[in-house]
Amino acid sequence: MYPIGFLSALALWRRDLGLMWYFRLQATVGAAIGAYHYLTQILEFLDGGSCSATAPCTLKYVNQFGFVSIPFMAACCFVLIAVAAHYVVKFQGDNA
Repeated sequence: MYPIGFLSALALWRRDLGLMWYFRLQATVGAAIGAYHYLTQILEFLDGGSCSATAPCTLKYVNQFGFVSIPFMAACCFVLIAVAAHYVVKFQGDNA
């Protein structure tokens, strides 16, 4: 998510909306990773694999409303970024 923030600042500074395509790609990959991590937390049969015994992937550091965890929030944020970038590209094409 951090590269999107830095690239957003660069795009604003250069007034280059062409970077929105890269935001969409990064946000789509980030949403998939966040969704997978969230599923490892809620589905017991999925194995995290690369997690350690001291910090398991299934540990929920935040658990609001019984389902909102950090990977859930990250996946939602990535989806929001992807949708926003999509509409920026769409309306940029309409106004060009």
